[in-house]
Amino acid sequence: MAEQSPRHLVIHSRMSQSTANGPGTRSVIWVQGCDIGCYGCFNPETHAADGSLHSVTTTEIAHWVRENANDGLTVSGGEPLQQLEAVLELGGMVKRFGKSVVVLTGFTHKQVLQRANHEQLAEAFDVVIAGPYMASQHLAKSLRGSSNKEFLFFTDTYCLESFSDIPDAEVIIDSDGSVTVTGVNVPLLK
Repeated sequence: MAEQSPRHLVIHSRMSQSTANGPGTRSVIWVQGCDIGCYGCFNPETHAADGSLHSVTTTEIAHWVRENANDGLTVSGGEPLQQLEAVLELGGMVKRFGKSVVVLTGFTHKQVLQRANHEQLAEAFDVVIAGPYMASQHLAKSLRGSSNKEFLFFTDTYCLESFSDIPDAEVIIDSDGSVTVTGVNVPLLK
């Protein structure tokens, strides 16, 4: 049986080390493309589904995560589940490397489970933080932009307390002088 080629994932950007995007120190990718359009989204530049931006293979991203010597990968966006097959494949690869996977989605709990079954999700993700951002319920704590967002735990790698001490935002200055501001409370820093 021939081995299947890796899928491609259209990403907006990536960061090799972050403490404001999940438990521990994590690699982060922001996927490109989102049709949900939550009012007040602080990442609207990731919404256009422009495949010409930066397409990478799931294998490339998984190896990049493994080489970063961190606790795992956080997938944000844009909307990760609009590239479901590629994100499931990537999550499975990263988990096989012994790393954890956290996914932030604007889809509700019910919509997540309509897109993939529990077994598929557990093979690829440890935690999904689900629900659209609702400006009227702004929270910006524990990776939840608004209080309606739910934690869906697919493994016992993490629990609610694992998310309680995550910084709400961080500022990273790279060696080339570029500045990156990230986290769930980025609007405060902009």
